[in-house]
Amino acid sequence: MIGIVKNINLSVTRGQPRVKIDQGEFIESKGLKGDSYFGSKVEVVMLPYVNRLEIENSEEDGLCFERFLETLSIDFKDHNSRIGDVFAIGTAEFRVVSLGKRCFPECKILQKGKTCALSRAAVYLDVIKSGIVSIGDAVILKK
Repeated sequence: MIGIVKNINLSVTRGQPRVKIDQGEFIESKGLKGDSYFGSKVEVVMLPYVNRLEIENSEEDGLCFERFLETLSIDFKDHNSRIGDVFAIGTAEFRVVSLGKRCFPECKILQKGKTCALSRAAVYLDVIKSGIVSIGDAVILKK
C-alpha cells in the first residue's frame, strides 16, 4: 500500500464547485460515473493530499486555486507518480497518462517566476478497469 483515498470529488455541473462523495463508480475509458467530465479526454485527475493542503493554506493567489478540484485526493506515504504507473484503488484500476497541470500566463504565481502545487503535482489518470472507489480505500502500485 502506497496511499489511501482521502477525498472523492464529483463535478455535477462544469464550472461549478465539485461535491465531495463517499464512494464513486469509475468506468473504463470514461471516468467517474455521473461526473460532468465523464467521457471527456481527461478521465480522472488525482492530486496528492499534501498538495491539496498546500493549495488550501497558500497565501499565493493562484489563478486555478478557486476552480480546480481533483477527482481523487490521495494521502501518499512516499510516492512520486510516473507516467505508466498503474494503481489499484478499491475494485478499479488506473494508469498515469500525464503529470502536472498547464499554467496560464495570467497567473500571478507564474508571473512571479514560481510554480504551484498544481503544476508540480496534478496527475492525470485513465480508468483501465471499471470498479468502485470509496473514501479510505488503499492505493496499491501495481507497476
